[in-house]
Amino acid sequence: MPGPLLPFVSVVVPTHDRARRLARCLTSLCAQTYPVERYEIVVADDGSSDDTASVVERIRRETARPAVGYVRQVHRGVNAARNLALAHAAGDPVCFVDDDEDVPATWLAALVDGCLRHPEAGCVGGPIRLRYDGRPPRTCGREPLGEGELDRGDRTIAVDYVSGGNMAVRRAALAAVGPFREDLAWLGGTELEWQDRVHASGSRVVYVPEAWVWHVRTAAELGLPTRLRRHFARGRGQALNGRRIGRRFSIVRTTRELRLGLAHALRHRCVVGLVDAARAAGRLGGTAEAAVRGTPRAPAVPVTRS
Repeated sequence: MPGPLLPFVSVVVPTHDRARRLARCLTSLCAQTYPVERYEIVVADDGSSDDTASVVERIRRETARPAVGYVRQVHRGVNAARNLALAHAAGDPVCFVDDDEDVPATWLAALVDGCLRHPEAGCVGGPIRLRYDGRPPRTCGREPLGEGELDRGDRTIAVDYVSGGNMAVRRAALAAVGPFREDLAWLGGTELEWQDRVHASGSRVVYVPEAWVWHVRTAAELGLPTRLRRHFARGRGQALNGRRIGRRFSIVRTTRELRLGLAHALRHRCVVGLVDAARAAGRLGGTAEAAVRGTPRAPAVPVTRS
């Protein structure tokens, strides 16, 4: 397809205190096969205290095209950062990646092609593949590691959800369902509630296998204590967010998940079972916290059906 016919696209990178990781991500985003004059990068800094701004400025000096924008807010969470970037981004679609991802050169072209082939889709996303900067943890090989992987197969299909670290959203969908909810805990599937509204509006979410990214995990992040804390926090966030959007987790089912995780860890000497148990424990804790504190249910964002 001739370059001028391609849409102008915005690539948004929400970030918080990950300057070194952000530099790698931005370097990969500046090396896309998509025409450099047809996309921009917008870094949405969620109140970082490191040298994130300096990293962005260095990338700007080193790269004439694409344009690299920078917007900043006080620390309010990833959805607030996404909304801030949307207000400053010029493209349609708007593509989101996480700051701890490395993006292959063909990613943006594949994701935009998915949007063009599926104009009925309000949201398009692709696979998340793990890459280790360090030795991966020992597992039994029966379960995925649980570090953000996403694999829906090798066919383009309609799905319930794609990952917020690899998704494109259309301006028409944003106009129909509204922005991302900013009251949701950042470790709890913050993008899923927005995709629920996309489905409710009569639109679709489409998975494109060619549009994949690397989710990079360092040796420090793969340490067991770090993983247990992170997944406990993720489970807690899921429970709190579920309360806010009117979706509750079953205590009986979650308790069973906790027991199964511990049993799997003991039987197979597998850290994945411990991680699953930590996430279930976080959900139980978050559920109890919401009940005690009476976590408020924010009003739903209006949805316009197409």
